[in-house]
Amino acid sequence: MADLLHKIEIENFKGYGAKQTVNIAIPNGADGSGLTVVVGENNTGKSTIVDAIKKLHRGAKFLPKERHGGKTPLIVLTDKNGNTKSITKGKKATVAVTGSGLLRENSFEIVPSRRHWRHNFQAGNLSDYNTYLTNTFGTDSRESTDAHLGGLLEKISDDAHLKSEFDVMMAALIPGFANWEIDTDDRSQDYVKYSCGSNLEHDTSLVGDGLISLFRICAHLVSTNNDLLLIIDEPELSLSPITQRRLGRLIAEKAREKQIIVNTHSPHLINWQDLANGAYIYRTVKRDNGQCEIRRFDTTKPSFVKLLSSVDDWQKPHVLDAVAKEIFFTEKVLFLEGQEDVGLVRKFISDQNIVTNFEIFGYGTGGSANIPFYFEMCRDLGIKAAALFDSGAPGITGAMAYTEFKVIEHPFADIRYKPAKDGKPEKQGLFNEDGTITSANSDILKAKVSELIDYFR
Repeated sequence: MADLLHKIEIENFKGYGAKQTVNIAIPNGADGSGLTVVVGENNTGKSTIVDAIKKLHRGAKFLPKERHGGKTPLIVLTDKNGNTKSITKGKKATVAVTGSGLLRENSFEIVPSRRHWRHNFQAGNLSDYNTYLTNTFGTDSRESTDAHLGGLLEKISDDAHLKSEFDVMMAALIPGFANWEIDTDDRSQDYVKYSCGSNLEHDTSLVGDGLISLFRICAHLVSTNNDLLLIIDEPELSLSPITQRRLGRLIAEKAREKQIIVNTHSPHLINWQDLANGAYIYRTVKRDNGQCEIRRFDTTKPSFVKLLSSVDDWQKPHVLDAVAKEIFFTEKVLFLEGQEDVGLVRKFISDQNIVTNFEIFGYGTGGSANIPFYFEMCRDLGIKAAALFDSGAPGITGAMAYTEFKVIEHPFADIRYKPAKDGKPEKQGLFNEDGTITSANSDILKAKVSELIDYFR
């Protein structure tokens, strides 16, 4: 197991003014332990973290539009030995790099979100993987097509071990995947010939963006070694939810012994057990003043252990499922106690044609006592939160300690009327037993929802 980069600090660069710090997860042999996941809304600074690393390139520049508030940018990369590389503006717009240590251009493997590559190429033009990394590190991925991936795929094709590993990955991701090889067309240009389950063969330029993307991602996953840091920007693009989940598990397996940074908008690429194993998750936030921040969910806290216990509760498999993981991507969230609460309140809001400005969390928190633990997560990640409790419910006192959030209590013992049964006493509910609601109770709930809308405004 190897680790290379321990910390990235960014100051006065693009959307970041005040210094922001990203500590990088260290692999420990467990699935996902070397993963550092970065989430956040569009235009909140996720890609800026990758752009900061790319300023190591000897030909890089700090353009005026990248200098936050006209100030001098400073990027500091710290390696595992505590050595730093400081990157700032030199003469005119050129970068000035000072310091020593392990970090250099070909220490990083960057898979950009735009993953198109040149399908016709001249074989034999790439000596090794380090040459590929050096050739691609300084390119602008937003404007270029990778001209070197064909040469990398040729290297993989010529190595029986790498080819076998690559094919196993692709078969796990793509039903019907059969084979691929390097061939030469009538113009003496080499290309990747792809075979699907029906044994039809064609140029990869004819396949969809998802398959093109997977070829490029998997090429990195098999070519890498543990002494390099792999960065994948939005691996979910053009992939179905099922494929995203499969890819997420392949990445987590690699992260047993390797540092990997993933920028993502997909809940399917986040796994609670990876976080328990040591993975880090950061959320980028843009404040009202236009400043971007980087917030980390501290999974060393007892509150996370409490949340994680829901993963193994076979009676509540929904509590931390993919819908629940959407919390990492929201700005404003309302927590409700259970599945019934979510179903009834959502239906009420829809039936009353109320336009809300917040999201309702998943299918409930699995009990009111869990809500303070979710509040703790929201505090870490910079998410604005509120909760609606049954009267006197466990968890209210704990939730009230989070004074920056809104806690509301409706005047009934349960969300829905429950008659006495099996020795349990009758419970009055906000809704009737059949899910309907009286006019008087409807007015009560409307007032609560209105209070929440005002809070989230």
